[in-house]
Amino acid sequence: MDQDLAGAAVDHSVEGRTSLAAASAVPATTHAPDLTHPPDLAPASTPPPTPTGDWTTPPSVRAGVPHAVQPWVEGAVVFALRAAAIVFVAEFAIHGLGPLSTFGIALDPGSRALVPGFFHWDAVRYLQVADHGYAYSWMSVYFPLYPLLVRAVQSVGIPETYSALIISWAATYGLGVALIYFVRDCLGRARWLGAVLLAVWAPASFFYFSGYPESIEALALTVVLILVFKGRLLAAAAVAGLASASAPLGILFVIPVVIGFLQRRGEGLRWVRLVAALVLSEVGALAYGAYLWARFGNPLAYVAAESNPQWNRKLTYPFRSVLWSLDRMVHGLPIGTPSINGDFVIADLVNDAVAIGATISVVLLVAAIGRRRLAASPLLPGLVLAAVAVLFNVSDGTAGGLSPEALARLLVTIVPLYLVVTYWRRDELTYALVALSAVMGVAAQTLFFHNLWFT
Repeated sequence: MDQDLAGAAVDHSVEGRTSLAAASAVPATTHAPDLTHPPDLAPASTPPPTPTGDWTTPPSVRAGVPHAVQPWVEGAVVFALRAAAIVFVAEFAIHGLGPLSTFGIALDPGSRALVPGFFHWDAVRYLQVADHGYAYSWMSVYFPLYPLLVRAVQSVGIPETYSALIISWAATYGLGVALIYFVRDCLGRARWLGAVLLAVWAPASFFYFSGYPESIEALALTVVLILVFKGRLLAAAAVAGLASASAPLGILFVIPVVIGFLQRRGEGLRWVRLVAALVLSEVGALAYGAYLWARFGNPLAYVAAESNPQWNRKLTYPFRSVLWSLDRMVHGLPIGTPSINGDFVIADLVNDAVAIGATISVVLLVAAIGRRRLAASPLLPGLVLAAVAVLFNVSDGTAGGLSPEALARLLVTIVPLYLVVTYWRRDELTYALVALSAVMGVAAQTLFFHNLWFT
């Protein structure tokens, strides 16, 4: 692994950026794309770096496809295969494991139809908000963007559940396309496939295809990173502002915008533009807070709701839930809360594993680009966001801070975490990680669709 990261850390190409004499002095081993100087910021006469050794796409797919269209075609292939796997596992969970559990919250309890299987737990709550609005203050934890989009699609005559799935599935396809473009065409990394596979096969990636806003969040974050990379900071702020109405994580999307501004502060950008970007990045959250203030008298009603007995979320020290699980294993006690219908062991183990894996990914990314000026790296905006989001989520747990409940889902949308595999020179490491992630993902999806404990 150390050799992989050491080799991957050399990520700065000088081709087309220096004179012939200067280029001749560059060691022959320096051949990876330049990550400290984005290609679109280079002189107009310098073409962006072309990824080399693109083993990721079969020639039959690339042949005759214009470069601008390739991400859409390649994204469609990845999406179709993943969607087929989602449906297969869903059918197995619904029909192959005996009578459905009545433990979890379900849209249609006991139904063996496929579509209702995508709506358990919070997915049901989002539909309730779409139908009836915020009847109670505790429902404020379900941010309004997704329910509003469901109502918009439903208004043209499409049934509610299909409207929700159309939005989730379309955003998932868009996520794959945007991630391919960001990795290959922005960062100049040829090995985009590993990052995309890891994103769509993450243990909680089935939430992208369910009645949840996670695919919207992940897509919005990727678009924000692309726009920041290109220096279109106000456009990035506008997307971040929209995402801030989708989930609490969206409120943090202002971080890449601010860092993108600071990285370009020598290019004549004015501070007034930063202030405008700050406000624009939070416009969705600000509007939602104004609504909650008028409706319940508290603009942060969702924060108060998270601490009520239903969830009892508490900010504590990092990895408390992981340490709690280890302590119970050492003392021969069941992992998780024994009152949760028997499957808490698998659910908590998946959530704990994802928390550890996300943290390791942040550390490896820092190590991979640490030998260059981290402050100038185009990965810095996403990396700082990832670090902040991971730290917050591993320090914030339900059951008074003990339970890792929903950690896998909350971390699945942090797209920069998946970029770590683009730095690995040994393909077998990438595929091994994707395989391990897929195994956990199948287990988690089976629990969800069988109406057991995985939220």
